[in-house]
Amino acid sequence: MKFYIFYLLLLFATVEYIKSDLISNTDCSKIKPNKASDCVLSDQDKKNYIYCCYEKLAGFYYCEAYDKSGYDIQKEVYKAYPSMGMDYTFECNSSVSLFFKFTILLFLIILF
Repeated sequence: MKFYIFYLLLLFATVEYIKSDLISNTDCSKIKPNKASDCVLSDQDKKNYIYCCYEKLAGFYYCEAYDKSGYDIQKEVYKAYPSMGMDYTFECNSSVSLFFKFTILLFLIILF
């Protein structure tokens, strides 16, 4: 049973790695998103940014890359929009990939 879980996690990790590799050829700010999960950092973006955020304001959808300080500022701005009666969506994806998370989980399963 343990081996089935191992191979299943390995399969998920491989699929996520391939998917992120195909997607990460586009810079975050050049992505035309349909949903929040479309906004991902490219390998080039990861050198300078931590977050790729999906933003929706006044019917416009876009992705924007932020470092830690820029993210903190934009998060505060996001909190202010509802009080001004504006509909604003701000959802961010971190540079920590699902592949990395599965790798850690796989390592823990092997240990125990």
